[in-house]
Amino acid sequence: MPRVKELPLHHIDNYMFDRYLAVQYEGSYNMYSQEAREMAELTRDEHFTIIKNYARLIEMFPQVYEHYAGRDSLHDYDIED
Repeated sequence: MPRVKELPLHHIDNYMFDRYLAVQYEGSYNMYSQEAREMAELTRDEHFTIIKNYARLIEMFPQVYEHYAGRDSLHDYDIED
């Protein structure tokens, strides 16, 4: 299997970052796993590039990040007394 390589950052668009964040905030997968990569529909190189440049991508696509980070996690669960 060929080595994973970091892509130039301009190869990652807001849709790829959005798919990555959707899987991350779902909370079902370790984001370094192949399953997370497959759920986000990313290639190995895209996935590696997003992980390695996560902070820079937040700066590039703040509206995408804020969409997920701004969610109130309590609304995701049914809480019964």
